[in-house]
Amino acid sequence: MIARRVLRLLALPGAAVLSSCASNEIVGCDASFDAGILLRALDASTGGVVTDAAVAVARDGQFVDTLEYGRFAGWPDLPAGEAILAGVPERPGVYALRVTAPGYRTWDAAGVRVARQGCSVVQTRVVARMQPLAR
Repeated sequence: MIARRVLRLLALPGAAVLSSCASNEIVGCDASFDAGILLRALDASTGGVVTDAAVAVARDGQFVDTLEYGRFAGWPDLPAGEAILAGVPERPGVYALRVTAPGYRTWDAAGVRVARQGCSVVQTRVVARMQPLAR
């Protein structure tokens, strides 16, 4: 079997960008747009889910992305009704994460790696165990 290189034309407003997608797969690249980081924010004391008011930011050099809440296929064993934060779609890199939420100390992590796999990324799951503020 012969591996093939698939080229995709990505249309951007006012410009066309040609990206190469090299892989050892026989099948070409699909149209999925996967988040590189999936994050659960949990209370370090109780293990409960931190409010959906949490804000998570991922930074890799000059690139910055604010993660968004939702239910994502990359974490199928989530408890019913629990949403997670997701971001850095289709972007490999090494990220610093910062999560803030009312009533909690800021949570930071460095060196969170998102790897390229074929034409997509390997989703990285992160659990932010947030410390409640003293009352």
